[in-house]
Amino acid sequence: MVTLLDNQERVKEVDKSDMLSHLVETPDYCRDAIKRTEQTSVPPNVKPENIMIVAMGRSAIGGEILKPKY
Repeated sequence: MVTLLDNQERVKEVDKSDMLSHLVETPDYCRDAIKRTEQTSVPPNVKPENIMIVAMGRSAIGGEILKPKY
């Protein structure tokens, strides 16, 4: 069975924002996020009560993924 995803030229026609390549790169984004959090420290006396996730454009997807959990 041949699907739209099997035809790269058709994908480029339909995927004007190149979202497929962003999906393919998601594991890299996740590894980068984990690395950055491991390099960040919060002083022991700081107890955050709220966390704000801000982003521009498609980068807001992380917040959208976490939103249902909280």
